Amino acid sequence: MYRKILFLILLFLAGLFLRVALAEDTGYSAVALDISGKVLVRPKADKKKEKVIISGDLLYPGDIVKMQGNSTLTILYVDSAREEKWPQGESFTVGKVKTERVPSGVEIKEQKLVLPEEDPSHQGAHIMKSVMPGNW
Repeated sequence: MYRKILFLILLFLAGLFLRVALAEDTGYSAVALDISGKVLVRPKADKKKEKVIISGDLLYPGDIVKMQGNSTLTILYVDSAREEKWPQGESFTVGKVKTERVPSGVEIKEQKLVLPEEDPSHQGAHIMKSVMPGNW
């Protein structure tokens, strides 16, 4: 009885170890910000299915984005804080921290995130203030 339980525990731990060791990064890399017109994305995970992008959609490395007609798209790469504004008629493949092959018509803003210095004498919780919708 104990051998069976020990065997099952070892089998579970081995499976867990393999899952962690072989896991690939599947996190998103960019966010769609400003969109005008119709912009399509073909996810890397499902190359047969295209969907219309709306503002706030997450884009993953390997996704293929196509602008239709006079549409434009601005995306923000999360890890690099790089903003790219794509003009009409372009298409591209989403990268991890930037788009690899960027034509000359694409506007790029390299941003640097600067966090405020924390006062070392301050201890305790930080209070975050927010604005309720409709109050701004």
